[in-house]
Amino acid sequence: MAVGMFRDEAGRRRFARAYEAAMAELPPPTATRMLPTAFGQVRAYVWEGRRADAVPVVLHPGRGAGAPMWADNLPGLLGAGRTVVAWDAFGDAGMSQQSAALRSAADQAAWVDDALDALGMAVVHVVGHSFGAATAARHASAPCCLWSGSRRRWSLPSGASGRDEPLQVASV
Repeated sequence: MAVGMFRDEAGRRRFARAYEAAMAELPPPTATRMLPTAFGQVRAYVWEGRRADAVPVVLHPGRGAGAPMWADNLPGLLGAGRTVVAWDAFGDAGMSQQSAALRSAADQAAWVDDALDALGMAVVHVVGHSFGAATAARHASAPCCLWSGSRRRWSLPSGASGRDEPLQVASV
């Protein structure tokens, strides 16, 4: 597998303009972070919640979407007082900077684990959509997460059933 990147600088600039316009539709994040992983730097946007007792939510986007895809979901999550983190996945559209190829499901799980560790949050609830749900499921079933003291939870909505069918959600 190749490392995700833009084909040329002109394409990167076009994408960056569209991405910035989409991000402008979201509430302004409290912080923008680059999370170090063994596969590069994950761009993450953090909206700090007002409730210290609410489990933070980490949003993992579907294929071709990036963090801006969560625009319709952010108001409800933020309104509940939760801290919310939305990031751009490796190997796909977004502002993350991948430096090593993802060659296996274990690699997919490893970068997610690295990024979650870099957030420094003791407990998180990961929500993945479509391809993001598949990646989060790989992480949830990886050896790093299958120990009794795991402080991570997952919700994995699948949008693959079609537009007119109910959204399927599995919580792990």
